[in-house]
Amino acid sequence: MVAKGRQAKGERNGMYGNGHLIAGEKNYMYGKGYLMAGENGPGHKLTSADIPLIKLLDIAGESRHVLAKRFGVHRITIGCVVREKSWRESDSDRHAFQQFCEALCVP
Repeated sequence: MVAKGRQAKGERNGMYGNGHLIAGEKNYMYGKGYLMAGENGPGHKLTSADIPLIKLLDIAGESRHVLAKRFGVHRITIGCVVREKSWRESDSDRHAFQQFCEALCVP
């Protein structure tokens, strides 16, 4: 047991430099494939093709509960997709989606 505030931090920590606490490499775990996000994850349920459809159906007034059942995810996941908390699109995809919505006269 170590007294409060007396634990080794940074380079003094025994785990520093053992593959997961490397200074300066922010996304080290993602780059090595240890943590897989989005479609690369083994348990993904949504694809990048589903995201624009979810956003359009939400704009059209479909309830998030119905969308969640349709895509097999939780309603909070649908909300995160719509608010772009998860599944952020690239700038070119976002621009194309905005043009599509403007063509449909959707604010």
